[in-house]
Amino acid sequence: MKAFKKIHWLLFIILIATACSSDPIVTPDPPKPPPPTPEPPQTEIKEGFNISPEKPDADEELTITFKAAKSSPLHGYTGDVYAHTGVVSEGTWMYVPAKWDENIAKCKMTKVEDNVWSIKYTPTVRQWFNSGETAINKIGGLKKVLKMITLLR
Repeated sequence: MKAFKKIHWLLFIILIATACSSDPIVTPDPPKPPPPTPEPPQTEIKEGFNISPEKPDADEELTITFKAAKSSPLHGYTGDVYAHTGVVSEGTWMYVPAKWDENIAKCKMTKVEDNVWSIKYTPTVRQWFNSGETAINKIGGLKKVLKMITLLR
């Protein structure tokens, strides 16, 4: 029995000694950097009018971008460009925000780069024109303004 007590104490001392010994310092792996956010696809701006989204909805935002062709009077133009725009319903221009010779901030286009300007109809096309419930077509669930015309000056 004395031998058993000695072994028991010896195991106890070894247990205490190993439990109290200094553990190696473990450093966690540095956090991995987040994956890079993919760039949105660059769409080529074609000469003339470009719209985004491609299938406009009267109840959503719309961006119209214009790139002047070399043959356009706006090619090389460095002054301000204004959109003369309105909604056409049943053959009648409606909701035109400014007269032809009136330059208002709402209709001023933003210069994107040389020979390229854009305008955003936001928060929605309807709200930009303040057109209320102007008639819309539903084609396959897609709501469209019957017709919207934009001229640049």
